[in-house]
Amino acid sequence: MHAVEVICSCAANVIRVCDPQQVRDEVMNANAVPEGFETVKVAGDLLGYGRTKVYELINEGKIAAFTREEDGRTLIARASIDDYKAKLAASLKPFTPKPGMPKKPKKPKERSG
Repeated sequence: MHAVEVICSCAANVIRVCDPQQVRDEVMNANAVPEGFETVKVAGDLLGYGRTKVYELINEGKIAAFTREEDGRTLIARASIDDYKAKLAASLKPFTPKPGMPKKPKKPKERSG
């Protein structure tokens, strides 16, 4: 199959003759997430949170993000996600029962009355 050339508007807003496959490639590259960054959805999946919680973490300064001017997408540094997960894991203390503590809670006695 041979490429059909068409008149198109490309990333630089210049009208030129170009290959449709080249246009698709340019559009896909423009929407690509740079290496070392994740979208809000992917960050939420990695953290086990929804989009709203991810935006809360961004606004609280707990994870680093920026908004890309070209398309308004919010991108989050992968290292920031990993750091947040590590801090969260370090803040959790494992449960250790105190000596003499029963393994199962006792059933409350029924009140007579």
